[in-house]
Amino acid sequence: AEPAIHCGVFAFDHIAGPPLEGIFNFIGNTIARHHEYQADAYSAKISKAYATNLQSSLANLAVGSNEDPDTPFFWEMLHNSHPSVAKRWAAVEEVKRHVYGNVSVLIQNAALGRRQDLAAGNRLRKQ
Repeated sequence: AEPAIHCGVFAFDHIAGPPLEGIFNFIGNTIARHHEYQADAYSAKISKAYATNLQSSLANLAVGSNEDPDTPFFWEMLHNSHPSVAKRWAAVEEVKRHVYGNVSVLIQNAALGRRQDLAAGNRLRKQ
């Protein structure tokens, strides 16, 4: 009976266990990321100041940490229990737009700068 138990444990640990662990980690990480988005949305819906402060904190976290603020999608899906800082920031921005009806100053400035760059490029091409 002893060798059969050892063979069964070995087979599970080295054959069946790793794929099952990967599947359970994938499911658990997906649920955890969803909860993180829900927590961010809840905080952003409390007040516009909370949303702005959350975005500021996320920006500071991105600057202060030693990781890519916009993790590749598949890496995040397989390995991370939290969404990337850039995706969380964008999700909070979307909540702000939906709840408060306006776009943040950073987005407005970026869009304005892009429009000015395009206008300058069009003027150069015409000359």
